[in-house]
Amino acid sequence: MEHKEQVSNPYIFIEKKEVFFDDTGFNMSTTEFTFGDTGIRWGQYVSQYEQLLETSSNKECVISHFQLYGSDITENKTGLFEKQFVIYRESAQSHDIIISPTGDTPRVFFELIMDDAFFRNFITEDSSILQRFIDNKEVNKLLQEFTANINPQMYSVISEMNRNPYTGSLKKLYLEAKVTELFLMQIKQLDCRINFSSNLNSKDIDSLQNIKSYLDVNFSKDLSILELSKEAGINQSKLKSGFKKLFKTTVFEYINDLRLQEAKRLLLEEKMCVNEVAYIVGYTYSHYFTALFKKKFGILPKSLRSL
Repeated sequence: MEHKEQVSNPYIFIEKKEVFFDDTGFNMSTTEFTFGDTGIRWGQYVSQYEQLLETSSNKECVISHFQLYGSDITENKTGLFEKQFVIYRESAQSHDIIISPTGDTPRVFFELIMDDAFFRNFITEDSSILQRFIDNKEVNKLLQEFTANINPQMYSVISEMNRNPYTGSLKKLYLEAKVTELFLMQIKQLDCRINFSSNLNSKDIDSLQNIKSYLDVNFSKDLSILELSKEAGINQSKLKSGFKKLFKTTVFEYINDLRLQEAKRLLLEEKMCVNEVAYIVGYTYSHYFTALFKKKFGILPKSLRSL
């Protein structure tokens, strides 16, 4: 497999761009920024066939992998679906990664790369999932316990890192802050699965987590509590009260937050008009969308679009 590499900005932080390709049509390109004890990596690849990709790190680290576009599920049912993330420990030794065929459509991913020193800044007894992660000794494995859906807030932070407005040492500080913000979002989401409420059994917890995942994908639809309770398989009262206790927000507050975060992304990245964005994320009346957007972000959507 041929490999090309480019390195720049060695004194502030390291920027590394790599391209991997071979005779089978496999092609992967990555851009990585390393700063201090952490780093971030964007990548995309195409492959007509299943690939066994050998990879290695010069030291053990914690990887947070986001499957942004395209599912990567192998024949033995391992891997990630589109819009999922997983946190795992990567060994310092070389190991193989199985990549399923993509067809002609590139698969896109993003990763946080955290040295042990940086990761340990997050360790606290207040997080059950972090305690479990520390106790887990497996490496190079994508475990369901540490897998969840990417929500619009996470997409927004990843997008902000990609549009980083700073240079030099300020760029390094900005990216470090965004890495911390994004990783805390993941920990909060994973912790929600195991924060049992006194009047919710494990089946209720699973149902509520499933409906939250359903909303992460279907937030733009016109949904009612009755429809969602049927989808979750629990009654309307338990859905409303259980959702609030488990996730510290109401069902419709959560839906609105998802919609507004996605609207912000569409305005910034796609430069769509306000009426179009309002319709796409699920609002019938653009003036109502504008009022909600202004209340949440402190700026009119048309002003954000022009940035």
